[in-house]
Amino acid sequence: MMRGEKGGLSPMPRVLFCLGMMVTAVCSAHPFLGAELSVVMLLWARVYGKVPVGKYLRMFRLPLGFLALSGLVLLWEYSSVGEGILSFSFGSGYLSMTRETVLRTILVTFRALGAVSALFALGMTTPVTELTGVLKRLHCPDLICSLMYLMYRYIFLMYQVHGNMKQAAEGRMGYMDYRTSLRTTAGIYGNLLAYSYRQAGANFDAMESRCFDGSVRFLSGKYRKDWRKTVIPVILVLLEIGICICWRSWPAV
Repeated sequence: MMRGEKGGLSPMPRVLFCLGMMVTAVCSAHPFLGAELSVVMLLWARVYGKVPVGKYLRMFRLPLGFLALSGLVLLWEYSSVGEGILSFSFGSGYLSMTRETVLRTILVTFRALGAVSALFALGMTTPVTELTGVLKRLHCPDLICSLMYLMYRYIFLMYQVHGNMKQAAEGRMGYMDYRTSLRTTAGIYGNLLAYSYRQAGANFDAMESRCFDGSVRFLSGKYRKDWRKTVIPVILVLLEIGICICWRSWPAV
């Protein structure tokens, strides 16, 4: 290995692998495939991204909560006749849970679980600078890539500023009761909006003074070519596609 070269998998195969897994999860016709894909992506993040399993699972709780809430909504359908496993009178009709809605919810939830796991593993193993480089190699417009990176950076900057403002407000008894809390929260978000406008203007002036021409450029790392690390993701994607095509025994919904 030459000095300065990295021994991991290069960003392009990583992105294509995760996107292939995401498409496979969305097109799957059996919930087992979505569950199996989520486990595969967890192992992928552990092996290729060196992400601790505990940290991965802790961070995955938020999207898992959204999936659970969406599943609860999909369980019910509104009809004029109360039938199925469970039904409640609601307005002029009924909210009903039927066998079809249960099967549909299970399938859609596990499809989403597999797809979210693929995107989550991509985010955990690929820095935003490498992801931007991949998009540029795929001929994505420079404007979109630059805006994506700047917005990504601003999320963390605004989050830090919001934390400082909230801490200062807590030190001044800004949350002593409900009415005061509402006034303090409104003031914080108003100040945050004004700060973001001022900071955006100051940053743009600083970028122009450094000969900014509308494109944010990054230094891309060099990766050592290792066909074994590229073949394994290809085999995994082909295997999952084969399972997706062959396994269609889930009851029709």
